[in-house]
Amino acid sequence: MSPIHLASVSRRYLMDEPEAPLSPQSQLALLAMIGDMVSQDGQFIIATHAPMLLAFPDAQTRAIPEPDPPRQTPAPLSGAGV
Repeated sequence: MSPIHLASVSRRYLMDEPEAPLSPQSQLALLAMIGDMVSQDGQFIIATHAPMLLAFPDAQTRAIPEPDPPRQTPAPLSGAGV
């Protein structure tokens, strides 16, 4: 008997811009695969800019804003005559 039981296997997936190397047709195929895995209790966290992936039915989307750039203090003037 196998020591691994399917019920105990994690079904969580992290993906970073998976659409980058894919054609639009391949993106649709990816969406179909994700849909199949979600129907089997899969969970996905996907970082993407692709409208097609963002439009996945019943997806919970979150936007993460860009952080403010750090404030820079001007360097003191140095040199002759100052």
